[in-house]
This record gives sequence, C-alpha cells and structure tokens, in this order.
Amino acid sequence: MSVPLATVFRNGTMNGFVHCQCPDVVVGYENQDGGRRSNASSVLRMHITTTPLTMIPRQPRPEFPISESDALVARVDQWSQRHLNFEIDPENHCSVLWPDSSGNSYLVSRFLRVQSPPLGFDTIASCSHFVSLLPLVGDDVTWRDKNVTLTSQKCLDTRGGNREEHAILLANLLLYLSNKSSNDADVFLAVGFAIPEGETAWVVRRCRQTGEVSLYDATTGCSYTQNEDCPLQKIFYLASSDNVYSNVEREKRPRLLDFDVSNPRKWAPLHRRRQSKATVTVQDEALHFTAPDTHYATRLQDDISETVQNAIREWRRSTTSFRSDVASKLADAIEKLEQSKLRGQPAATNGNEEFQLPASITKARTAFGFALHFTSAQADVLDRIKSTEIHRNRHPQVEFAVAVRAFPCPGGLFSLWVFVCSLVPK
Repeated sequence: MSVPLATVFRNGTMNGFVHCQCPDVVVGYENQDGGRRSNASSVLRMHITTTPLTMIPRQPRPEFPISESDALVARVDQWSQRHLNFEIDPENHCSVLWPDSSGNSYLVSRFLRVQSPPLGFDTIASCSHFVSLLPLVGDDVTWRDKNVTLTSQKCLDTRGGNREEHAILLANLLLYLSNKSSNDADVFLAVGFAIPEGETAWVVRRCRQTGEVSLYDATTGCSYTQNEDCPLQKIFYLASSDNVYSNVEREKRPRLLDFDVSNPRKWAPLHRRRQSKATVTVQDEALHFTAPDTHYATRLQDDISETVQNAIREWRRSTTSFRSDVASKLADAIEKLEQSKLRGQPAATNGNEEFQLPASITKARTAFGFALHFTSAQADVLDRIKSTEIHRNRHPQVEFAVAVRAFPCPGGLFSLWVFVCSLVPK
C-alpha cells in the first residue's frame, strides 16, 4: 500500500479506512483460534496530516475548447456555482466538462454509453475482473496528457487507463448488462474522494427493484455494499449517460446517502427534463477486442516461473530445491482461483468450502504458501513475493514449489497468478 504525498499536501489531511493488499490465498498458517486464515480483508484506520497544517496550492487545469452549445455551457456554469461541491477543484467550476484526447471538452455524460463486453464476460463479476486487468496508468506517464480522458477503445488499444477511464469502461459494460438483464439497474459514474488516491471515480449500481446499491473500484475489481466501509469516502456527483446529479447533502459518505436521484432534496440534476436517447457521445458504438494471445501467455508463465525461482535462490543464498511435480498440482489449483475471480467469489474459497491444497501435496508434508494475483503490466511480482518472507524458511529439509499461470484475455490483457509454497516433511 502506498499513499500519494501530493494528495495529502493538496488536502491537508486524510482520515479513513484503507484496505490493505493481502495474498488472495494463504495456506498452512493458523490464526490464534487454531483455524486456517482466509483472505478476509485487512483494514487500517489511517490519519495523515501535516503539522502545522500545510496545503500546497492547486494548479489550474489547462483550458480546452468546449464542444458543447453555448446554452449548455451557460447551464453547466450556473448549475456548478449553485450546486457543485468545490472540493473537487476550486480552480475549475465546470469540472463536469471533461476534455477528450482531441483536446475538446464535453459533458462527462458523453463518455457513458452502452458498450458490450468481450465474449465470455457476461456477468457483473467477470466484467469487473476484466476491467481490473487493464493496467493503471499514473500521472507520471509521459506518453499521454494526464488532463484528458481517453475513450474506452483508446484505452484498450493503448492497454492502459487512469482511474476515471477504468470507471467509465466498467460503467459502460454494466449498462449493457443492465439492458440485457431482467434485474434492471441504474448505473452511474461516481466522482468523489477515496483513500489513499484522493480525487477519483468509481461506479455505482442501484437495482431498480430492490434499491440495493453496490460500489465498484474499477481498478481493483473490488465491490462493496453500501453498508460496508470502503475506500470511497465522499461522492460529489453522479453521472449517467443522460444527466449529471450533484450531491446536495452536507454528508458525502456513500453509506449515508440515498441514491434515489429522482429526489431533488438529495440530488440536483443538471438537466431538469429527461434527455433524448439520441444523446451525443464521444464513445464508439462497439468495442473491438484483440484475440487472447495464448502463445505469449505460455512464454510469460515460463519466464516468470524461472525468474521467481532464481530470485528465491538469491534471497536464500543457500542450496534450494524446487518440486516440479508439486508445482504442476498447484497450477491445477490456480484454475479454480481464476474461476472464483470470474464468479466474484472470494479467492480463498471453493463454493462454500475453504480452499484446500490437493491431499497428494499435504499427505506427507506441511505446506506453507501464498497465491498472489497480478494484472497485465504489474512489475512488482518479486517485491510482493519477497515481502511474504517465505524464503526465510530455514528448515534443513525445506523444499519449494512455484506455479505460474497466465490466463490470456481479450484485448491483450492477462490475469496472472503466482503460487509459491515451502514444503516441510511431517
């Protein structure tokens, strides 16, 4: 977990719950009650401030030409000054106008439209998993302007997107599922403040039948119910494909909000009347996904497996043996973990039962290990494995097993799993 210092300096203080990054599966270790540990989220209460309180001034955003009618621009300006929470950007009253890659600003709603997911990703959980595999591009990337918002197709073509672009892509896929499902739902882009990243965009889905609300962090694939503590601390406004709604309540925390946007005491709509279905959009009508690259996935598995084994040998600085037979069985177990991701189930469970290693592995030995999941372009594989300190096992007969599976996905994306175990005779 890392906290951007720029976020602290811009806001002066940060206070809230942070979900820690934990292995998806932990085997062989016991908690204080004698049971095996699951992958339940670890949460820290974070309070960061500068003493004395120091806040760096915000830099005004570059001005882009606005490709909207004069009447709409005037309406946006009037609505923003009256309703929009200026915590978003005091220097930019029209923060619901987002510039695209061509340098023209459009109403944020123009980025939302129904777009079908790739073949085989036909559930909310699988779409969330797919979008989370798209590499997260930070503000430090030099090949793109951090002030513009790419369309979903451009993000897929360049294989990267920022937090807003991840949320837009997921929202568009969920809009498609909502239209195809009998369980109809309203889908919104939620612009707000989260810990630790600061200003961000999430996805909110509200079931029209039950009123149940779910919040999605599109960069991680994690979802939260409205009553759960989640990293999203404030919601400033919601955007749909045909309107924008400012949160006019003093309270901004998601768990205390009423997401019925038809209630004018809770939400102030930009458009007073329902917009036409033929709303202008900057998005392509259909997304095009390149075919999964199975050959590269195989090479990636072999390369990472060899790299991890060499790294463990170097960290231990002693003779280290690896069991290829155990590794092949771990690779089979990873298949179940990937399926659990696609189904939206906790990775440490198989159905309602706790994840268990094959009996052939644990019959004569005790296994200690971790299954870690990575997205397409994560470069911290070795850092995360080393942080588990599994290599510090000094038992004279310890052996290791490393299994790597790279699941190729449409759009040139990969779902990467690394399962590392130390094996000690019973």
